[in-house]
Amino acid sequence: MLYFVYTELAVGYILFSFLSSLGVLQIVAAHERMAGLALFDRARHRMWGYVLGAALIATSTWAFFASQWWRILTPGPAGAELSLLYAVSAGGALVLTLALVSIKRRAGSDTLAVPSMTHGQVVPLGAATGVLSIPGGLESPGPALCLLCGPWSDRSSIGRMADQIVQRGWIALLVALDRHAYTFPEILTVLPAATSLLTKRPEVDPNGVGAVGYDLDAGLAIRSACCDKKVKAVAALAPVLERTAPSLDLLRDMSFSQAWSWAYDHQRSRVLDELHPLDLLPRLEARSLLLVYGANDRLAWRTEVGNGPAPSATNVSPLAAAAISSIDVPGLGHTDLLSSPVLTERLLSWFEEHL
Repeated sequence: MLYFVYTELAVGYILFSFLSSLGVLQIVAAHERMAGLALFDRARHRMWGYVLGAALIATSTWAFFASQWWRILTPGPAGAELSLLYAVSAGGALVLTLALVSIKRRAGSDTLAVPSMTHGQVVPLGAATGVLSIPGGLESPGPALCLLCGPWSDRSSIGRMADQIVQRGWIALLVALDRHAYTFPEILTVLPAATSLLTKRPEVDPNGVGAVGYDLDAGLAIRSACCDKKVKAVAALAPVLERTAPSLDLLRDMSFSQAWSWAYDHQRSRVLDELHPLDLLPRLEARSLLLVYGANDRLAWRTEVGNGPAPSATNVSPLAAAAISSIDVPGLGHTDLLSSPVLTERLLSWFEEHL
């Protein structure tokens, strides 16, 4: 039978264990760059995680031993009672941390139906909605990029990227896809419809059309480009091309609620299985494919073909492999890759060489 002896000692120990556990979690989150546990932004305010963690541990330790020292030196709770109190306190600290981070990231999440652009003309693309933006002052047909933006993409970041592309004098067609549009095989008609619209415009060079996709949209861009010869080059950002088992690596980039949705979203898993873009990589033939990763990304598919850094794809032909290249963006993971201030410049530099 459990016997806690002093109520004040038990309550004090619970508070001490709870606050110190919160502190340890923040130090771990800062050290391991785990966005799912960090109350502060891991990139811009990482040091505050160490400061908060150390302050919580030091304050709770001082408060507990200063207020309960005489009870600590007398017979008190035994090991079973202390283990139970610690388990409840540490578990509560973990649950509270996961909940606070989930609420914080959900409050800042993107809920735009159509990605926001400074200028643009809304165009229908069958199951999708397009926003076409053409820079002023074009003297001759120029290159154009289709940016796929599905329900799992950061729509604000994609919209800002499209604006930057237009500011550089390129034509941008942002293709917004919701969950209802992401059904197979209808989804395969979206990129061909977008490229068909672009190549019919007098402002667009028909030999200068590229496609950009992020996460699952990267697989869609690759799969669609394999069947659409109008796409001359593809950039796959943090590409997710095959299903992987859920792991704690998800918490490096997401809150707990986001990680749960990412891992157990049945529609996402079904679409990924149906797209199977890896099987079609050889059909890209000599067209160029760029794989872009955050250097800290543990979720994206990687390959050793071209100059990529991780496990190889065994079904890629030598011709296709020669046209595949990859770059890593330092300091970023899966979900914050699109926030990189240099990403758009690097993409456009690559497209200038390959379109």
